[in-house]
Amino acid sequence: MNKLNKKGIFSEDGVLMILNLMLLIIVAVLLVFLISLFTVNELNVQRMEAEVLKDRILYSKNCISYYDPEIDRSYPGIIDAAKFKEEVLENCLYFKEEQNNIAARIFLTDANNFEYKSIYYSKNWFENWQPLIAIPGPGGTKAFAYTLNVVVRDEEGRLKDYYLNFEILVPNS
Repeated sequence: MNKLNKKGIFSEDGVLMILNLMLLIIVAVLLVFLISLFTVNELNVQRMEAEVLKDRILYSKNCISYYDPEIDRSYPGIIDAAKFKEEVLENCLYFKEEQNNIAARIFLTDANNFEYKSIYYSKNWFENWQPLIAIPGPGGTKAFAYTLNVVVRDEEGRLKDYYLNFEILVPNS
């Protein structure tokens, strides 16, 4: 018998090659789908920016926290009433010449929700962005609010309980 004259050789191998090729295409498409499913295309860091600003205000010895120079320690839960000023806040949070990517209103309230004192970081930007809070997408603003229990130390050294409130605005751009 002559094996060179077989006509069914291509049909058996051809069918297996086509099945293998279809299986390879299905596996490749699934692999691309799974990789794209877990790939992050958009990263939103607005909340993190707001928390970094809040933490920097609370924990920096040059900001509003009480600082004891004798032992070189700042007390994050104790607010120095003498340092609770906009000038102190602008100096301790200096990022660049024109600060236009975050703004904040920081205010103290007592247990009855009576506002004791209020200061701003980038007041002009805060006032410009506040009406844009409800607008989604570019051109709008996200607002983040934080409330912390703190103790305020006045000039005479007396301590009193207050709530430290943060209203931080970050543009969506």
